[in-house]
This record gives sequence, C-alpha cells and structure tokens, in this order.
Amino acid sequence: MRRSILMACALLGALATLAGCASATATAPHPAPTATSVPTTSLSWREVAMPSGVSLKDNTYLSAAPSPAHVVWACVALSRQQFAIWALRAPGGTWQHSGMISPSVPPLDGRCVPIADQIDPHTLAVVFSTVADGDVAYGTTSYISTDDGAHWQQVGDKIAVTEMAEVGGHTIAVLSDTSVPPGTAGLVISRDHLRTWTNVGMPQAEASQITRFWLNSTGEMLAGTRNFLWRSSNSGMTWVHAPGYSFGADYVVWLPSAHIWRMCHETGVMSGEISCTDDLGKSWEQSPQVGLQTCQFNFMTANGDAFMYCPTATGQKGWLMTLPLIARQWVDLGPAPGLVLAAWDDGTLWSLDGQAGNLYTTTLTA
Repeated sequence: MRRSILMACALLGALATLAGCASATATAPHPAPTATSVPTTSLSWREVAMPSGVSLKDNTYLSAAPSPAHVVWACVALSRQQFAIWALRAPGGTWQHSGMISPSVPPLDGRCVPIADQIDPHTLAVVFSTVADGDVAYGTTSYISTDDGAHWQQVGDKIAVTEMAEVGGHTIAVLSDTSVPPGTAGLVISRDHLRTWTNVGMPQAEASQITRFWLNSTGEMLAGTRNFLWRSSNSGMTWVHAPGYSFGADYVVWLPSAHIWRMCHETGVMSGEISCTDDLGKSWEQSPQVGLQTCQFNFMTANGDAFMYCPTATGQKGWLMTLPLIARQWVDLGPAPGLVLAAWDDGTLWSLDGQAGNLYTTTLTA
C-alpha cells in the first residue's frame, strides 16, 4: 500500500500531485540552484476546525486530493461497523457530512483510510485494513463511491486501492491484491468504476509492479517504480517504455508552460538534499543543501516548488523550507505545524500537526 500516500490517524499525508506527460528533450525552465542562503518569509497558518465530535487523534483519517479536485476527505469511525464520510472543499469553507459506510466485514483496528480521486472531486475510495475472518486477519477490503460517499460498491475481494483517477471516461488505478496467493493487480484500467478491470497495455510483469502514476489535464500520463518508467499519451489506453530512466522519483509534476515533467527525489535519508530532472531521469541536477540533517523532502507543488520540513530536536514544531522552481536558494517559510499534507494550484497549503491532532491551512504568496 502506498505515497500517496496510506494515512494512519493524524500522521499520514495524501497524496499525489497532479502531473502529466511530454517531450523529454525540452529545455529546463529555470537556472540551476547554486546558493544556500535562506531569507525568511513566514507563513500565517490557520487551524481548520473539525466537525463536532470528530478528532484527528481518535480513528479519523484524511486524504487531500490534488488540484484540480480541491477536496479534503475525512473518514470517521463512529463504531467498529459504521463510518462517516466528511468533505471540505474550500479553505474558508466548513466540513460537510456527505455519506456513511458500513463494511461487510469490520476492520480489526477501526481504520477507514480514504483515497481521493486525482481528478473527480466527487469520487473516492476507502480502504479497511486488517479485515477479520473470525479471529484471523487476512487482508484488506476497499469500496468506491462516485457520489461523495452516498452510495458504495466493493472493489473486488481482498483488494486495496492505493491510487486512482477518473480520466477520459474510464478509471486508472493502482490496486494491491492482499489475498494469498495474490492475483492480478498493479496498474489497471476500468470502464465501470472498478466493478471490473483489466491490466493496462504493458507487460503484465511490469504492470503488476507499478506503484505510482501521474497525469495532467490533457490525458498524458507517467507510471513507474524505482526501476522503470512508462508513458501514455492517451489517458492510459496505451503505454510505451521511457528509455534512459536512471533513478526513482519521490515527487513528479507537470509544468505546462515548459511542456516538461519535473521529477525530484531525496538523495539520502533526512539529508536535506534533493536531486531533480527535467528529462525523464536521463540526467539529475543537485539542489543546494538545506544545511540540516533533520530536514525531510516532504512535498512538491504543481508549479515545481519543493518543500522541506525540518523538525526540532526538542520535539517542538519545526519549520518549513521551500526551493521555488525559478530560485537558486532555499527560502525559510518560518514555523509550520508539521509535514505538508497537500497543496492546490490556487496557493492553498495544508499541514497536519500529528501530535496535537490539528489540521492547518495557509496561502502561499505568488
């Protein structure tokens, strides 16, 4: 199960940034970063009140859809067999109760993990993990709703949905088969909202290993693992292998103005360094160091800005650093509640304080 991300209690983030596909030979749209100075421009964070009786520290799980969906989903355990779905569709809005779900077999640990659709703001899946058969735990159960959680259908048997997007009249999804032995899963395509599905047009051995995919509004897509990358120019109907891919990426976004993919990954565990590529992994460009070993590459917005979260040694709230796409230096954004949960193309940024169980939002200045 996935980055994109499954979120447990108030400690997990969502999700995947909207992206797309294009020429691998386009020129990089920005200068290579060369300096490490950090001018400060603090953000003003606002706590987002949860619905009455809902606590992010008590069996509530979040998933924030990327742009253009613009929705944060919450699944709240009311009992071991009954779960409520809530939706927040604007930073200044309020949570709206949108549905209920009662799984056929209740999860042992009470977890109901929402998986936001990358495109459709009314479609989501939920994953119930550690499902019990008597006293024996045997896997997971997933359900999908296309009407904000009002109605649900089960996705196969012992199937975990880890990513999905309604695009071009069909659903592209990454499924994990938790049965023993596992059946056909990985990257799939469905024309009936995951009632049934088939593998996409690539060798089954590689399709079954796909863990992530990215797309843009034109229907161009990437899919891959740490070891290989595939491209599609027609909403996932057909795929071709992307040659020269030399390393995996933690975050991938589509830059429409430059007509290229921007792919970045952390070069070491908690190293405060990232490398990025604009040619589908043929060459990688090293960023300047943040200068602190505790910083974690946490997010990249749809415009290519990278974010590092730097916790303090004392366990107090850390601070947020960003490397704008067109900049040569990291910028200190001041104290932050926690890791970045999601960012929208209107400048909205979401963050989660896992210790206190609070959700926050702020607006990035242009």
